[in-house]
Amino acid sequence: MTYVTGIIAIISLCFLISGVIAIFRKTSDNETNTVYLPRFTVIIGTICCFTFLIPTVLLIFSGDKTERFAALIFALFTLLGDYLIIGYVNCRIFFDFDTFVYKNIFGKKRTIAYKDLTGIKGKKDVKLYAGKYTIDVDEMAINNKKFLLHAKKQYKLHHGGLSIPKSAKKDLFNNHVESPAEFIFVFGLLGSICLIGTIAMIIAAINEINREYTEKVVIAQCYEISEDDLLFYNTDNERFCIDNYNAVTENTDELFSHISSKKELTLQVYFFDTKEPYYSVSDVYYNGNQYINHEAWLKNSYKNITTVLIIFGIFDLVIGIFIFTMIYIGRNPHKFSDRVLHWFYKPGYIHRN
Repeated sequence: MTYVTGIIAIISLCFLISGVIAIFRKTSDNETNTVYLPRFTVIIGTICCFTFLIPTVLLIFSGDKTERFAALIFALFTLLGDYLIIGYVNCRIFFDFDTFVYKNIFGKKRTIAYKDLTGIKGKKDVKLYAGKYTIDVDEMAINNKKFLLHAKKQYKLHHGGLSIPKSAKKDLFNNHVESPAEFIFVFGLLGSICLIGTIAMIIAAINEINREYTEKVVIAQCYEISEDDLLFYNTDNERFCIDNYNAVTENTDELFSHISSKKELTLQVYFFDTKEPYYSVSDVYYNGNQYINHEAWLKNSYKNITTVLIIFGIFDLVIGIFIFTMIYIGRNPHKFSDRVLHWFYKPGYIHRN
């Protein structure tokens, strides 16, 4: 997982550099016949990429597995910025009198004649079709109206005054929603974050259950209560923690007495190499007496794991219902009132016809 996060971070860093270069690049005069996204697109993308890349890099080198999971989530959010940057840098249309060159998000170019257009779709974000090829024209793009007027004019010129036919191709929203690709991208990103986050939590839960504890003999120097946890320290100032000690310990007063008296205790521990390293304690022994009810300790551990998984499950369910609802409403706007439609979509972004 760390390797995946690292790869995303490196790719995002490359896009970040491209975004900074694009921001300071001067617009040339020959771009009057070029369709491209406005400069604020790359500015927002660069800021977004930088904002999420910083915590990704800081967390990726942490020894704590939880923070590495967080690094992956931040890395996924950098993809939003990457998408805007690459959209500004790559997505362009260079048009002249008889033909135009379409450069897609992957930087691949295709030369298309206006007479070869086979369909058009959309009111705000427009899609032109030329056989199997699709040309996206964003409503915010510079020179988009100039290009579309010229394309329609040239098509009529070559087809006896006929207009470009409206495309019958159906998308996820049955052609009722403007800019469907943007919604699909956001849905995919949210779904990926939910899926990866849930998988990460399940892996963490499995690791917690299968964790191997080792024996360690310590002489406690002092102890403190932190909320529901019992913390104590040995002569090397190492920290030991009994999570939710009231629920898992037996003969608590006697245990406190042994710690205060600096008795030699035998522990079963697991080391967490966090920013503030500590040992998680699963068993405490002194003179053959056991002070932690292991069954209660396991029950407490499972309870904590279950709580986290339930929270993630509820979050995933809410996101899933939200995405499903938006798709269903987008596919069937005629079933809902304008008020309901505007709860989920901006006015003008969804239509019934």
